[in-house]
Amino acid sequence: TISSLKNILKKNEIINIDFTRTNKLSSRIKDVDVVLDLMVHDIDLALYLNGPIKKIFAFNKKERNKIVFSNAIFIHKNGSISRLQASRITEKKTRLLEVTTKKEFIEAELLKRVLILNKQSQTLENNDTPYQINSITQQIEVPAQEPLLLENQAFINNCITEKKINVPDLESSLEVMKVANQIIN
Repeated sequence: TISSLKNILKKNEIINIDFTRTNKLSSRIKDVDVVLDLMVHDIDLALYLNGPIKKIFAFNKKERNKIVFSNAIFIHKNGSISRLQASRITEKKTRLLEVTTKKEFIEAELLKRVLILNKQSQTLENNDTPYQINSITQQIEVPAQEPLLLENQAFINNCITEKKINVPDLESSLEVMKVANQIIN
């Protein structure tokens, strides 16, 4: 879903991306807060889609000394904005990106693997009648691919071949963790 979204965004100027990732706290997770468990994935996506960050604003809610709800706003060097929300106190499991560009509004539902593009059709102008604006919605089904399986396959392939594919570099991984730590602190 993300690679399909990235291809669509190549043709658009991003104004804002809203990232929402919620899930009720699992009893198996006791040692990490919501920023390092859930939000870290959206930090990575924000950097991937919008580039380096110039300024960070963060707001957190703690329970039992762990962050369970976090909002972060990034102002990117390219002028775009990313707004991230991660929650462990929300009853609904959500993985959603909403992208506002100069030409369209795009919803990426990561759990359902669906992209919905919303854009205005051409404005009709006539001297005798007022102009009319129509909206066009296009839904793109993304082939079912399990992201963790793809990561594992890429890792195994990189171990047995010389050609390295889909390997995040150390600097980008460190940048994600640096941003996560700024949000936590």
